[in-house]
Amino acid sequence: MLNYASASTIFLGLIVGIFVGQVEASIYIYAISAGLFLYISLGELVPELKEMVREVHADGMKHAILAFILQNIGMLTGATILYLVTKYN
Repeated sequence: MLNYASASTIFLGLIVGIFVGQVEASIYIYAISAGLFLYISLGELVPELKEMVREVHADGMKHAILAFILQNIGMLTGATILYLVTKYN
């Protein structure tokens, strides 16, 4: 029941997206999207990433450093994609 309730908000987002798409407010949409990306990455992912590095550290320092580097590459890739979408769209 809760899954259906959360999924039905897609239609509300569709309607809002159609109306906002007709208005010259795309810069605000990009700003909100970037803000949500930062909120999710900094508020939710970073604690999980830190915990993963702690768990991998038990296997050795090299594994922990590799995990840390891969995590940062992933986050920088996501930020770069968002920048490129806003710059060239």
